[in-house]
Amino acid sequence: MSPTASNSCLILAMRFSIIFCVFMVLCLMGLSIRSDFAGVTSFVRALGLKGFYYNRILDCLQGSGIDLKVLTDLWVRLVFKLFREPLRVNGRLVILADGFKAAKEGRKMPGVKSLHQDSQNNSKSEYIMGHSCQAVSLVVAAGESFFAVPLVSRIHEGVVTSNRDQKTLLDKLILLVRSLKIPEPFYLVADAYYATAKVIKGLPLIQKCRACTWHLFLPFLDEVHDAHQAKVGRSVSPSQA
Repeated sequence: MSPTASNSCLILAMRFSIIFCVFMVLCLMGLSIRSDFAGVTSFVRALGLKGFYYNRILDCLQGSGIDLKVLTDLWVRLVFKLFREPLRVNGRLVILADGFKAAKEGRKMPGVKSLHQDSQNNSKSEYIMGHSCQAVSLVVAAGESFFAVPLVSRIHEGVVTSNRDQKTLLDKLILLVRSLKIPEPFYLVADAYYATAKVIKGLPLIQKCRACTWHLFLPFLDEVHDAHQAKVGRSVSPSQA
């Protein structure tokens, strides 16, 4: 295991139990060296563990003793500590957001539902059974290139906690980004699906658009003192941008 990964495990061990950290290290090792994608079974096979550890690893991943919010907060803090040279534009960090659909075969897996795939070729089926997730990453510099370091990913479709919950995928993305409590001002880069008034008013969004699109300069969140006060900047055409 690399020194960076070892330091990460040590920092997390200060907050969680040693037993949890041992199994977490096993999971990280399994993810690094496994040759197939058969879930926890691939961890056991790659590491040469006895069958007894299969259920123990499942208990570790599914147990209620792990506070996901605390674990996420620790991970975000650790990312900003380990990667000291993130990409900055106009003094702001660059955060990436996107959704993805992961096909799943398990019929009893939580959150699995029928999903529609948008594809421009015939190699993908129109509908699949799987998880619909949204992920947020931080862009960091690595030599002469850039990489996206994942901050958080959540299943945002198929898991219903209340029938009264009317949140859309856009609402969930806004809440997901805000829950990270990113310590510095940032730009959010996403595709055209997120180019809606709801996202633009909630986050500093950058995305591609048509050449005939008119833009609105909106003040960023750190410049708005009253959340109920409507503040809309001047409009500008592409020729003026």
